[in-house]
Amino acid sequence: MTERPRYEDLVGILPDWAIIEAIKQEEIIIDLLSKEPLPLADLVGPVSIDFHLGANLKVFKRDGFDTIDTRFTSREKIEEMMTPYHLEVDQPFVLEAGDFVIATTLEKLTLSDRIMGILDGKSSLARLGVLVHSTAGRFDPGFTGFPVMEIGTLLPHKRILLYRGGPICAFRFEKLASSVNRSYAAIANRSFQGGVVPEASNVARSGQVIHNLIDLSQSSPAENWEDSLLKEYNH
Repeated sequence: MTERPRYEDLVGILPDWAIIEAIKQEEIIIDLLSKEPLPLADLVGPVSIDFHLGANLKVFKRDGFDTIDTRFTSREKIEEMMTPYHLEVDQPFVLEAGDFVIATTLEKLTLSDRIMGILDGKSSLARLGVLVHSTAGRFDPGFTGFPVMEIGTLLPHKRILLYRGGPICAFRFEKLASSVNRSYAAIANRSFQGGVVPEASNVARSGQVIHNLIDLSQSSPAENWEDSLLKEYNH
């Protein structure tokens, strides 16, 4: 058996014992664990820990405005295309084919500036055709908030009932070789920090930043390009 490294020397995906150590050292904070009667060793899998469906969801409407312009459609306009839901205890959410849902987890997550989180779906739901966060599953160092996931189903002609508090996803964690220079919490234009209710995409804002950077690259002297880029990105 390979000798176990010290947690302080570990770099990469955290195994179960290292996840527990990171939680003890508060490099990973999961608020509900303090209220959980089970010991950490019973909650942490070999390389992940389960998170559960929270109370707040938003679903894209099937009618109304039918075009989203990724450069010009504002977050506010996208919000108008969605219907919010708040689930009570034991109240099911009915997921149907063609639905696209964004939802928060029950747990609030806080990461230190050298821990990255990766949100994965669960096999038990995948075998029912339920897709959970098939893209954009990275949570940067410094993130704090209720993680938001995207949910959909590929199963035709079936309805899937999901419940508040039911296992919905699993988190893996990766320890970086060093702390980042700028954590997610330090980025001025961070899109989804600290959210309690899932927020719609802010894709137009991101697209406008890139458009402005292209303009800056054509107008700024080469020696001022890096400063101009950072100023625009942090605006």
